[in-house]
Amino acid sequence: MYYRRGLEFGWALREVWPCPLIQVYEARMYSGKGDCRQGNYWWLKGIHDAGVKIWIATEKTYGAGSGEIREAEPDHVKQWFVRMAEFIPQVYKDYPFAARVLPGFHPWNTRLRRPNYLPRYLEDQPREAAATGYWLYNEGNASAGDTRSVLDPAFCLRYGIAPEDFLKVFARYPTDRAIRKPRP
Repeated sequence: MYYRRGLEFGWALREVWPCPLIQVYEARMYSGKGDCRQGNYWWLKGIHDAGVKIWIATEKTYGAGSGEIREAEPDHVKQWFVRMAEFIPQVYKDYPFAARVLPGFHPWNTRLRRPNYLPRYLEDQPREAAATGYWLYNEGNASAGDTRSVLDPAFCLRYGIAPEDFLKVFARYPTDRAIRKPRP
C-alpha cells in the first residue's frame, strides 16, 4: 500500500515539480528500533521508482559537544546524539536509492537566545558534511541565520564565546549558494 501510493504520488510530483524530493529523516525515531521505518521506506521507494530523486535531510544530527551548555534543551541538541561518520553511511544503507543525505545542525536556539553547543563543535559538523552538504534548523525564525541578532551576548560571555564565533565557522565553510555569483 505505501509503495503504490508513493509511486502514484511520484508520478504526479514528477509532472508538476521536476526536482528532487527532500525527506526529513528523524534519526531519533529510527535509532535501534527494528522495522519502524518500513512504511516510510516503501513510500519513498515508490516515489523514487516513479523517477523522482530522493534527498534525505537528517534530523537529530543536530547536536554536538559534551553538554557544556547546561541550559540547552532538549538533551539531544547539547551533545552528540549520533556520529555522522557512522550515521550517514547507515542512512545510505537503509535507503540505497537516496541520491543525497544532508545532515541538519542546530547550533543555537532562537527562542531562548542561547547556543546549544560551543562553536568549536560546529566547526566539526560542516567539515564532516563537506562531501554531501548540510542544512541548519532555524526554528522558522527570519533572523535565525545571524547569531548577532539572535544570541544573548551576556549568556555567551559566560561560556567564553561571542555570537560572531558561529558566523566565523560558516565563513570558513562556504556553501555553493554562498559563493555563487549573483545573476545579472
